[in-house]
Amino acid sequence: MTASSGKQEAGSFLRKLVLAAACVLGVGYIASNIATVTLLHYLLSQFTMSSVPTIIQMCGIVLFMIASFLLMAVGAFLILGGLQFYQKITPSGVMFLGVLLSSFYLLCLGIGSMMILSPVSVSAVFLIIGPVLVMAGASTYMAPSFSLKFIGSALGIMGGALLAIATSSLNVLKLAFAEWYVPFLGPFMSMALLEAIAVMLGSVSVLVYLIFKGDRREPVSHALLSVVALIYGTGVFVGPLTLSLSLWDLLWKAPWLPPLHDVPKWVMNMTIFWSGSLIIPAIGGILLIVCSFAGLAFAAQEFLSIPPAVELRRF
Repeated sequence: MTASSGKQEAGSFLRKLVLAAACVLGVGYIASNIATVTLLHYLLSQFTMSSVPTIIQMCGIVLFMIASFLLMAVGAFLILGGLQFYQKITPSGVMFLGVLLSSFYLLCLGIGSMMILSPVSVSAVFLIIGPVLVMAGASTYMAPSFSLKFIGSALGIMGGALLAIATSSLNVLKLAFAEWYVPFLGPFMSMALLEAIAVMLGSVSVLVYLIFKGDRREPVSHALLSVVALIYGTGVFVGPLTLSLSLWDLLWKAPWLPPLHDVPKWVMNMTIFWSGSLIIPAIGGILLIVCSFAGLAFAAQEFLSIPPAVELRRF
């Protein structure tokens, strides 16, 4: 087997892994958010429009519901991007739309958090400013000019830094499910701290890829992206499993203790569905971890296949 054929087989294996991880994570985004938006609707129905602050809080929960629908759309784009990557089509358009949808999703969470919180939290403000910078950066990055791409990457890093601070310090779903004492996940269904690290490194990896593209050091960006996948995959494996077990604990205590005590049966069934649907992104996390190791191995193979920069002359 030649080196080129081995590299092609490794690339084909990596594309299959990425496709599997993207499809499972996309389905997990969709399934779990069906439960989330349904339970948010139940919480919304418990409010009465008795005062202006109450109405503002209700509007915040409505924005959380809109955000859940947007994350379902992000899941669909994730599946489409995985299919295009498997077919050796650069999913630049899908990635751009996915980034915009994700930014609108975070923007809804940020504005909704500000409506529910009293007083306003700095993290909620960052959750509004961050997506705006990311959207501006993504739009600028799509320009053909290297200078504009560099500016877009810099804006993305600034937005990623603000989002990392916001996601690590503000538990958004906890604001709506105030009486549900469970370890809620970050905005993208991962452990909040690991998700914050992945967001920050992910924005940096875009700039590294831009600088090293077509260069001998391009495998560095591939390795960095694999590290991001490893961190996010670990968080999206551990986080949903922990939340799923915590929801089962609430279900077990439901006959005696709130928040599920004396709730309608369909709310109990939807909580069971939510707990079960969280297994899907956990499986996607495992696949993403495998993808990261395969990506690191592929980057190492790219490093080894690089010819030496200087050839010694024989006299």
